[in-house]
Amino acid sequence: MRPLLVDTTSSSEERFLFHHYVTHVAQIMMPFEDTRNPWLVEYPAVAIARGSNEQKALYSGVLAHAAFNLVHLYGDRYEWASYLAAKHYDNAISLVTTSIKGASRDNGGLQAAIMTLMMAEVCIDIGFNCFNEID
Repeated sequence: MRPLLVDTTSSSEERFLFHHYVTHVAQIMMPFEDTRNPWLVEYPAVAIARGSNEQKALYSGVLAHAAFNLVHLYGDRYEWASYLAAKHYDNAISLVTTSIKGASRDNGGLQAAIMTLMMAEVCIDIGFNCFNEID
């Protein structure tokens, strides 16, 4: 079961990427289906709150991950997704850096943001082969 998350403060482009993450990307982040999949259940719920820099970093990381997946799936037809992926990735890195320098107390949110960014980097480095399951 997918989490029901309602976000009325994001742009339509962000809502589209977030929806793509929850309905497609998070599904393939684990090699088996499990109702406790943190990529599907925990990370989106924390990210959507955006109350702290760590949550905002996770949100941007999720959007970047979704945009990188669209680039992989559709290539040149979704050229705009490359721009969005880089934009959200850069924003997430900036927020993570700020959180680390500020000695944040939200270690869980910070760790989730870093893990999400690491997975996005792995997918970039190996030419998006980590998304082959949905080709």
